Amino acid sequence: MVVPKEYTPVAAYICGWTNFLGNAAGDATFAASFADFLSSSIAAGGGESLSVGVQVVLSIVILTLWTALNCFNISQVGWINNIAAFIQVATVVIVVIGLIASSPSLSSSNQVFTSYYNSTGWASPSYVCSIGLLTGLFSFSGYEASAHMAEETKGSRTAAPYGIIFTCFATGLVGMAYLLALLYVTTNITDALNGATGEAVVDVFISAGGSSFGQFLSWMIVVNLFFAGISSCTVTGRITYALLRDGAFPYSEYWSKVNESTKAPVRSLIFVLIFDAFLLLLPLVSTVAFTSIVGICTIGFYVSYGIPIFLKLIFAYDSFPETPMSLGNYSNLLNVISCLWLFGTSTLLFLPPTYPVTPSSMNWTVLVVFGFCLISYLYWITYAKIHFRGPSRGANDITTNESINVL
Repeated sequence: MVVPKEYTPVAAYICGWTNFLGNAAGDATFAASFADFLSSSIAAGGGESLSVGVQVVLSIVILTLWTALNCFNISQVGWINNIAAFIQVATVVIVVIGLIASSPSLSSSNQVFTSYYNSTGWASPSYVCSIGLLTGLFSFSGYEASAHMAEETKGSRTAAPYGIIFTCFATGLVGMAYLLALLYVTTNITDALNGATGEAVVDVFISAGGSSFGQFLSWMIVVNLFFAGISSCTVTGRITYALLRDGAFPYSEYWSKVNESTKAPVRSLIFVLIFDAFLLLLPLVSTVAFTSIVGICTIGFYVSYGIPIFLKLIFAYDSFPETPMSLGNYSNLLNVISCLWLFGTSTLLFLPPTYPVTPSSMNWTVLVVFGFCLISYLYWITYAKIHFRGPSRGANDITTNESINVL
């Protein structure tokens, strides 16, 4: 609705593909994180860490399990989200209070807020700060989930925007509490980054809370990642089905079929699984593969967020419907700031995280995103340009089958 009718297909196509990239790579991020924390938790208990190859296999297996669980009717697995919500809240409370209370010593506020540590190989503090934004940017992605549920939400014109606002505030407050707790109990950053488990957070848990409590916390993180992965796959499957239903991907007619018995988009879920499986192979060729996967996820989300905001600035026309949630006179200014932030930070995620840059330590984000964009463009000019119409605009929907020559 933010562009004239003749530009709806191309705008929806680009935004849909980038949002799919963000969500699908998000699933892969959770799977890779699960395998990594599981390996570190095993090592924390005195076992042997899993090899890279085993972690890759494990991440694909757990992603397959999440996909299988989402193949059931949503009413049959809805209770999982209730359990997950309780565990996630309990984990944050236990980690924050437990670590502060049990840590034998705490870092000073001066050390927490002013100390600087650089192990990237890059000399420029500005550059290191820029590439260090990745984890924070990733944490503030996916907050548009309430918008995907708008059609099934009562009073969605206000409920969906309020959901996004609440999610951002909750993420910021809870994330800040968790981060500050970790920083205050980390008295030696070098020991944490070079600990026995291979995961800095797990080593901080153990050094601050002791072996038993530290292992307990690390396993709680594993459980959280398991449930988070299920929820992530649920959202991605819903988004992918919508895109396939509208013909945004090759062979959409086949992949968009819904299972008759469970009413679940099984083929759409398998479509995502295949895509993610290729992403999860990256650790076999890169030592910073996890950074690349997280970067791909964040870029996909942020670009898809920025596109409609940018288009609303470009196509400021009177037919845009009035909404009860409006920024009023501040709308254009805040939209400009949003575009600068979303597109600017996305650009930073293509930068190499370590120096010197080698084939094994390079940032594969640029290659994956370039290949993804190339495939999407080729499909657009060969098929989607003529047949893809995008989502319905209601009464203003495009009903003709004429080609729209905009690219």
